Amino acid sequence: MTVAINSVLIPVRAMAPERVDSLEAVARSKLLEVAMRELKVKTDEKLVMRQMMPTDLGLTNEVWFETTGATAKQYETSGIASKEISDERFVAITGVLDNSEGAPVSALRFTVGGSKVAEWSLDRLSQDGYREGIALSPIIITQNQAVTIEHYVKTANSGTEIILIGIICEKVGKKLKP
Repeated sequence: MTVAINSVLIPVRAMAPERVDSLEAVARSKLLEVAMRELKVKTDEKLVMRQMMPTDLGLTNEVWFETTGATAKQYETSGIASKEISDERFVAITGVLDNSEGAPVSALRFTVGGSKVAEWSLDRLSQDGYREGIALSPIIITQNQAVTIEHYVKTANSGTEIILIGIICEKVGKKLKP
């Protein structure tokens, strides 16, 4: 039996460090494979891998903080709504760190290119003060694809800082040069 989507977020505190490293290595390998195939890159050409920043997902600054809307107990669109990934840029979202005070958001839902590809519960992360989770399967977003992230609001009109953890693979010179 094969699994089509493995949309499971595991608290980092519940995993051995080697398992976390292994999941991150698999994500980097998959992202590199996708980027090389789509860009038709030869093995001697250079690509850059770096940490994902908020602006890579279409936000206007390097801050993940936002305020939830006026209605609780429903999904609402985050600041990342119908944002298109830049040309020659590839994204792997590998996890989340919830730095919010009081955990006003309980779940995240990801839509890529018009398809819902992942839904993560954040409640399991809230069992202790350190709320970081890693996905068993990364969310891969390719160049020129639209992405929308929604969050399920537990507490209306509340500040939330949900830091998406991920990596970017892109052509040399797009943002960094050796």
